[in-house]
Order: sequence, then structure tokens, then C-alpha cells
Amino acid sequence: MELLFAILSLVMTQEKQCTKLITLNGDILSFQCRYSHQDGDSRKKSDLRCRRLAFTKETNSFSSQNGDMLPIYEDISADVDVVCCSTALDVRKKIVVPCILLKQWKRKTSCYKYKLITLTSPTKAELHVKFDSLYELRDGVTIFQGPTVVWRHENTVHYASAHTSEVRSIPLQMSVVFLGELCSKVIVLGSQIHSKEEVNHQIRVNEGNKMVGYSVEDGKVFNGTCIIPNAYSSVVQCACVISAEEVKGNMKVTMVAATSKQQLVCFEDGFLTEVCQLPFEEPECIKMANIGNSGLIFAVSFNHGNVCAVWRDTFQVAACWSGVSSVLVDDFVGCGTDQILLVLHDQNPSESITNFIMTDLCGIMYSHGHGEIIEKSETSEAAQGNYLCTIQALESRLQSGLTLLQDLQRDGDVKDRVLLQSTDALADMMAGREHIVSKTEEEGLVSLWEDADEGEEGVQEEKLQTEQEPLLVEKLWQRVIEDRLVVGVLLTKEAAILLESATISIEMDTAHGLVPTVIQTQSRAHWLPTTHPPSPPEPLAKRKRPIQAGGSSCKGGGGMQRLALTAVCELTPLLTCGHVKCPVMLHYVLKEVSPAPGRPPGPKALQCGWVTLSLPDVAQGVDHPRLLRGSTRDSRDDSREDLLCLLAFLDTWSFQIYSPDHTVYDVGQWLQEALGCETVERSPQYLLLNPAGASAALVFHWQQKSPFLGELVVYCRGRLALLKFLHSLCGFLPASYHIQPLRKGGSEHQAQDVARSLEGELLALREGLSSLLSDAADGQEDWRRRRSSEEAGGGGAPGLAAGDELQRRREEWKRVVEGRRRGVGPLVVVDRYQSLVQRVLQVQLQVDVDVLLGQESRSVFTH
Repeated sequence: MELLFAILSLVMTQEKQCTKLITLNGDILSFQCRYSHQDGDSRKKSDLRCRRLAFTKETNSFSSQNGDMLPIYEDISADVDVVCCSTALDVRKKIVVPCILLKQWKRKTSCYKYKLITLTSPTKAELHVKFDSLYELRDGVTIFQGPTVVWRHENTVHYASAHTSEVRSIPLQMSVVFLGELCSKVIVLGSQIHSKEEVNHQIRVNEGNKMVGYSVEDGKVFNGTCIIPNAYSSVVQCACVISAEEVKGNMKVTMVAATSKQQLVCFEDGFLTEVCQLPFEEPECIKMANIGNSGLIFAVSFNHGNVCAVWRDTFQVAACWSGVSSVLVDDFVGCGTDQILLVLHDQNPSESITNFIMTDLCGIMYSHGHGEIIEKSETSEAAQGNYLCTIQALESRLQSGLTLLQDLQRDGDVKDRVLLQSTDALADMMAGREHIVSKTEEEGLVSLWEDADEGEEGVQEEKLQTEQEPLLVEKLWQRVIEDRLVVGVLLTKEAAILLESATISIEMDTAHGLVPTVIQTQSRAHWLPTTHPPSPPEPLAKRKRPIQAGGSSCKGGGGMQRLALTAVCELTPLLTCGHVKCPVMLHYVLKEVSPAPGRPPGPKALQCGWVTLSLPDVAQGVDHPRLLRGSTRDSRDDSREDLLCLLAFLDTWSFQIYSPDHTVYDVGQWLQEALGCETVERSPQYLLLNPAGASAALVFHWQQKSPFLGELVVYCRGRLALLKFLHSLCGFLPASYHIQPLRKGGSEHQAQDVARSLEGELLALREGLSSLLSDAADGQEDWRRRRSSEEAGGGGAPGLAAGDELQRRREEWKRVVEGRRRGVGPLVVVDRYQSLVQRVLQVQLQVDVDVLLGQESRSVFTH
């Protein structure tokens, strides 16, 4: 027995000389266990030491960042050794930390004691979990997020973590094929092994090779064939996950695996897609390196120190090496992409890494302590330069080809649009309808007949038509807020009366006279209050219906308000063309109250003006809002335009604040005193909070409806800023207050929308019924006249027989019954009745939509 203990001590002493290497943020951490005598005692103690190494390009070597190896963990026993080390996510601290699993042999209890520690500082370690085992952990010992230690022993997978506080086992016995993380879950994948009794009762022999998966966190069992086919369950030696995502409860996994058949295979969702023949046997590990635009490289490690690299795109072997002790992947040179570090044999990594090769196979090549490799790198510098120039030339050709394809696609879209318009015009001509062409389409038309007289007449008619059009646009401006272009249009006072709805759009002006391309924009309407004090509100019975424009209602009941329209679009696609000049189009619909003669109904388009953009102007901040620079006291119109652009850039949220027992606090005063909001001089009803940048800016509009009710409108960018503000607001308001989210427009306007819809339904029903009943009354009057004429013509015939007189009385009685039936249920025309029903159904549908939107706005944040 003593001889056995001596042999074990000798083996462990030799293992202590081995050094474990891991990477962290581009540096290398070297761990090693050492033992020494305690002061005044003959017993030995063990300590775990760590050294941090960083690569220096000037000296082409790794140097220590913390000097000598510093002790980070000590133990009174001399039988401590490092089993494995890795980096894993600490779920409590939400950071990636180095993890080390230590092993200690207990002679008294004849068992192994394991400790999992994490490195919290260069000289301090923290113990996470410790457990005992009757056997030595050898197969598949891995550290995952948690941190959690997972290993396999005799077809059973065990795991331990600080969360479990004990060693647990999964309830399935399987031949493990893959053990790793998928979609932030620790997954065990393998072929299930049945017991002898179960195998004897099975009909199919091949059920023992069925791939199954097990999730350690939630204990769920799933079909493993969606990751690795059953046919490869017995040949896969190691695997590496390229990508993994969970879609509707199903895993979509792309994985590469090295097999015992000397092959590297790629699986996508459980299907074999690519195969590569490997140059060596007995694969042990696969690591993936991301080298940026050049793609991915798989570094496959084999037994006896052999390593090969395989390209992801071509799936061919790129390079091979021998005599390698460790393979590490990280950004060692700090260029933003990964490199493969090959640590060679015949060195002591505890002191420093002297023999190594570092490369990404695309231009980065460093080596030290290996003469043959140095000569190859020196002779290949010119070739690497040629490779880089070739890649750059190919990238430029690819970019030019892509631009050409985009131009061809744009030309094809124009041709398709012309063909579609021609087909519509031909169909209208065949059906005898008038084909209406918009102004934008007419500007791109060219006359096929060179007739000067007709051209002059057309110009005169166009001038007369433009003279009849009302003047709608008063001013146009533009602002650049971060990566967005905001264009604003101020309409005239007459536009608020004439327009039913209005929006604006931005178009990209193209060359060669082609149809302009419409840029995707988000249009919004704003009502500007009058400068003079509003007149007293009228009684409710005489309240006027507010004017609508672009889905916004006119607020207030006093003076006339001005309408401003804004459009927001992305700035980057416009700047890629250099100096651009884009037309701004106004799309509007006139009211049908009193249509002008010769003016066709329906939507119209009008060019408001042009906006010009250039990259130097954007870089200098020429169009940047001055309101975001602290100019809230500016009383010029520019301040109002800046505010409108900022409101269009930000998202809008409306909240109703009410208290059933107390009067509502002045939230506006709290916004100014506690948060430091400033009043906009040009629009004092708005409060601006501008901490840093447009994305962090907040605009508030507080309006107290009654002593117990108020409405707060918040303009912010993103829901995180909104949640932070609501957290501060809830901390300020008492617990008895209620905050209820509203739909855009406020609670009063929601009720007004529903009321207007109900009123429209009643009006449509009343007008339709009146029309039907009037037609029925006319028909009944005609029937009465015919009846009276019939009675006058044959009522006074004397000398009729008794049978004829009875027949005449019966017919008269039938006419009386028919007249009464017509009076109670008049007859109507079927077509008019169907049109009435269709019109009423459309109005009822709009009422249902308004009521549904109101209910949704009240239940947005109730959960």
C-alpha cells in the first residue's frame, strides 16, 4: 500500500510540472501548481500560481504583465494539481472569468477532492464549489457557464455547480458524442444506451443508436438527430458549434465534427452538407477562429502534437503543423480579428512562451524559436503582400459589379413601371374610362408628335390649372439629427380649412430623366397653436367638429391653427451618392364640401421644394438643431422648427395621471425643479431635457385637465429611457396615484373619435333611410292615384249582378289591405337598399376600429 502511495505521489509530482494555458481578452494566462515546505515544519504545502503574458509586436515575443508567477491559492496539502482550466460566464456577476478545477488526493478517505475556483484578481481566487469523488475525473471534464463542472464516467454524465451545491447526474445513460453550450444552455448529445432487460424486450435492434439530447438546466429531452444524424453517432470524436439559435422551440444548429474516419464533416440542422479529408488520425479538439472578411478557420488538434487548419468557405485544408503542445485562438495582436497560436514542444511555458507560431493565414505571421518557420515567413512576406493586393483588387471589382447590378435592377424597375402604366392606360381606353396621370408622371413624359401649337395650348392649360390650385405651402426646412434627415413643411392658414388629409415624402432625383425613386419616410402632422390667446370655448352643444389632416385632429376650440408636416428618413443612403438634391412632395386630399369646377377629386401631389445634402455640411453640423445646443431661449422661428423636427425624431407616449382622493401635483414644476427641464421659449408648453445628444433628449408636454386629472406626453428615443423616466416619476408621485397609458391624441380625443364615428353611423343610416322612404312615398302616391282613377272609371256602373258586385267588393277590399301594407312596410328598390347596407356596414366597421384602438390603448401596460 505504501508503495502504491509513493507511485501516486511521484506521478502527481511529475504532473505538477505541466502548465495549463488559457486566453483572456488577447492575453495568455499560465497556471501551475507548486509545493514547498512550511516555515518551521517538515510538511509540504501547495500553491497555485498565475502569470499573465501579452504579445509585443516590436519584440516578437510574449512578455509577463505581472512579473513573476504570483500565488493565487494555497493549500496545506502537497497533493493538489490542476485538472483543467477555461473561461466561463459567471451568472452572478455577468462577466467571463478564468476558472480552474483543482484535484487533491485524500489518503485517509481514499478519495479525490475537487475544488472549482475563479480568478477575481491577479492575486486572488474565489471558491465556487467543492465535491468528493471515489474515482478520478478523466473523460470529458469541461467547465461551462455558471460556472458548472461537467464530466462523464461509465456512460453517465455528472455535473456540479454552486447552484446545485452537490454532484448530480442526468437520468439518461448514453454514449456521449457532444458536450457543450447551445443557445445559452448546457447540452449533452449522444446515443442512448438501454439496460439489458430493456434491450431484450425491444423489437428493433438499432434503437440503441438513436441520437438524443438532454438540457442540463431544465432537464428536457429532445431529438438529437436535428443536430447530428444517427449514422455519425459512433464515429464523431469531437465537435465545434458554428452557430445556434432557437426558432419556435426548435434548435437550428450548424456544427463541424471530426470523425474517426479521418474526416471533417459539417452538419446543418442535422443534415450533412460538406466533407473534408483530414491529414492526420485521432482528432482531439476543434477550435474556430474568426478572421473577419476572410471568413472562418477551423484549427483541428490531433494526438501526437499534430494540427491542421481548414477553411470554412472552401472546406479544404489550408496548413498543417507538427510538434505542437497547445493551440490557442484569440486576438493576440489587437487587430480586431482572431489569430491561431501554436505553442511548440521543448519549452517551459511557466517562464515564458519562447517557441511558437502565430498566424491567421491571411497576412499575419509571427514566429519565434523555430528557424525553419522563420525562414518560411521571411520568404513569404512578398507573397503575402501580393495576396493582399490581389484581395483588394478583387474586392473593388466586386463592389463595381455590385453597383452595376444595382443600376441594372433600377433600370428594370423603371421599365416594369412604364409597362404597368401602359397596360393600365390601354385597359382604361378599351373600357371607355378616362386615364388619369399624376403630375409626377406627366413631368417625365415626352411628346411623340412635334406639334408646337398643341404644346403651347397644353402649357396654357397647365398654367390655368396651376392658377386654380390654392397656395398650400408657406415654408420648407430641413434638419439632420444623428443618422436621420428630418424635413418640415409649414402649410398656410387656408390649407387647414381646405385639406382633408396631408402627408409629405422625399424622392431621390435620378439622372437620364427617369422617374424619381421614393425614399421610405415616416410622415407626421403637427398642429401649431395661434400666437394670440384662444377665445373662450363654446358650449358643448355647439362644439365644432375638429379638422383632420393626416390622421391628426385640430386641438383647441378657439382660434385657427396652423398645420406643419414632418418626414423622417435614413441619412446614410442619401450621403452615399455624394452631393444630392432631393425634391419634397406634398400629398393631399381636398375636402368634398365644395369642390372647385374642373378639379378632379381624389389624392393630389404637389412639389414643395428641394433639400440639398452633402457630407461636408453634415460633418460640420450645418443642419444640426440649435435647440440641442442649449438655445432654448431663442424666440425665432428656427427654435420652433427645431422642436418640430425633434418631436418627429422621437417616439411619442401619452399617459393619464389621476388621483381619486387628492388633487394632482404640478408635474411640470417637478420636471423643471427635479430633472432640470427647460421651457422652450417659442413653444412654452413643451419642456426639454437635453443631457447629451439627441437620442438621450426628452421632451415633455404636461396639461392638467381637472384638479384630479392630468395628461403627460413624453417624447423619447427608445423604451429604456421611457422606463427610467417612469421609474423616477413613480418615485415622485404618491402610491394612491394612477398612471394609465393612452393612445396618441389623449383620452378626450379618443372619446371624440368614437363619438364622431357613432355620429357618422347615425347620419349615414338617417340619410339612407330618408332617401329610401322618400322613394317609397313617391311610389305609394302613384299607386293611390292609379287606384282613385280606377275607382272613378268603374265605381258607378249600375245594374251589376250580385256575383259581379261581390267580386268588385273583394277586389276593393284587397286594394285597401295592399294600401295599408304599403303604409306599414313600404317597398324599396333593391339596388338602393344594398348600397345603404354596404355604406352602413363600412361606417360600423370604422366605429369598431376606433373602439378597439381605445381599448388597446388602455391595456398596453396593464400586464
